[in-house]
Amino acid sequence: MRRLRYALRCDDARTSHLIQLGGGSATTAQAARWRLKESEPEFSSCSAEMITRFLDGLILELRGPKDEPAASPWPARRPSDKQKNDKRKQVEPAPASDGFAGAQSQDKATGTLKPDKLKAAVQMDNNLVLKQLRIALSLRSDDVHAILKDGGSALSASEAGALFRKPEARNFRQCGDQVLRQFIAGLVVRRERQSADKN
Repeated sequence: MRRLRYALRCDDARTSHLIQLGGGSATTAQAARWRLKESEPEFSSCSAEMITRFLDGLILELRGPKDEPAASPWPARRPSDKQKNDKRKQVEPAPASDGFAGAQSQDKATGTLKPDKLKAAVQMDNNLVLKQLRIALSLRSDDVHAILKDGGSALSASEAGALFRKPEARNFRQCGDQVLRQFIAGLVVRRERQSADKN
């Protein structure tokens, strides 16, 4: 998190703002502790949930919210009796129980469904971090490859593209800690180069 904030030039105030924008809660004092080194007494590690909120907030700040679907210009039609019957026959999906936001559990006393609270253990991996950064920064495939090269990576263009495939895909490639560090280092090189070009 400390390296990522440096690459993106996020001070404590902006880090706190992005996390809140992403639906989380963090003070500037907390953000200040996250950028300290582990050897410093006030150091506090940043949880996976806060990293998720930070990246979500970064996307919202740089790209804006997703566009709402346009309303249809045609008047809504009343459903037929057959459509009503078909709808009644549909089986409702089983409630999720993986602990993520939006999951539901069943109240044993009433038998009704109720939303679960978001658990701290949010599933976050390097591939997802890379994907979120690519979305937030509007990077193309060749941009990602160039940034990785700037950071010292020897991955080919096809290998870099495999980092963004679905895990079940045949050519999926796991993003290790070193590759993520190289990508963040490449972001710093790119930022410094852009600053030099402006001067």
